[in-house]
Amino acid sequence: MKIRKIIYAKTFDGMPKESDFKIVEEDLGDQLNENEFFYKSLWVSCDPYLRAYAGSYTVGKTCIPGYQLSKVVKSRNAKYPVGSLLVMQSGWRNGGKSDGSDVWYVRNDIPGNVPLSAGFGIFGMTGLTAFYGVDSILKPKAGETIVVSAAAGGIGTVVGQIGKILGCRVIGSCGSEEKIKFVKSIGFDDAFNYKTESVDDALKRLAPNGVDCYFDNVGGDFTFGVLSHMNQRGRVAICGAISLYNAKESDKRVPQLHGLMISKSLLLQGFNTPSDVNPQADKIYATLRKWTEEGKLKQYEYVTQGFDNIPKTFIEMLQGKNIGKTTVKL
Repeated sequence: MKIRKIIYAKTFDGMPKESDFKIVEEDLGDQLNENEFFYKSLWVSCDPYLRAYAGSYTVGKTCIPGYQLSKVVKSRNAKYPVGSLLVMQSGWRNGGKSDGSDVWYVRNDIPGNVPLSAGFGIFGMTGLTAFYGVDSILKPKAGETIVVSAAAGGIGTVVGQIGKILGCRVIGSCGSEEKIKFVKSIGFDDAFNYKTESVDDALKRLAPNGVDCYFDNVGGDFTFGVLSHMNQRGRVAICGAISLYNAKESDKRVPQLHGLMISKSLLLQGFNTPSDVNPQADKIYATLRKWTEEGKLKQYEYVTQGFDNIPKTFIEMLQGKNIGKTTVKL
């Protein structure tokens, strides 16, 4: 079995370029050992965290460690028979051989009212991350105000929908008027364009009584702007910092952050999806599936096609050209 995979070819210097990636072939042979299986990749996910951890990649060797939705095509593993749909973190590749160690979830029961790519969207890392951040860290009460940065992205769209299901007022931050219209169309109470209006002005206008919860996907100046509008004992779920991933200098404003946390008695908590979320994955998945079947939660995605287009799609996502979860159909 011959497959193609995308490796890290050159160290990123700021925003990645297509030339920083390389497609290579790998021959896996035709034989399976006991408990191994061959799989075919159906969908590949492009996520901001892949840029954040680029410093740990080995140039010329590391296969970009993105998520896939794959189908088992040949198996000697009873746990993963032929036809199984698997969410895997085995890298950007169009197929492979596995012993199951890179399998995150089995998703054979994806409801018919969502695309298969929901397996790594609302029913995968995206949905699980959004739910955990809201339910376990923000713990919002009905009537409270939630601000969501990168609101039109994969995680932001799910956080906003969950906030509305829980009876909260949800305000989104977006980078274009098109995205503002989009998030309002999926239930956000309001939104603003951070490129044309300052965070301070926007929240004075949209959240005059302050912000109770903030789901942070961007970090940097934006986050400091929101923190100054937090109410006493506000809660912040720190999920990502996409505004800093391509920066060449680190942010050194820790003393300012400490001052805001102390004066407002804020809770700021970061979390890691594999270690924090996976122990609760089955319980979370059951809730997400129920809401989806009831029509309360939907998968929104930015889809491109073709294995060769993965690097380009990844870069477009980092540039903010996507709406919803960024996926590539193979």
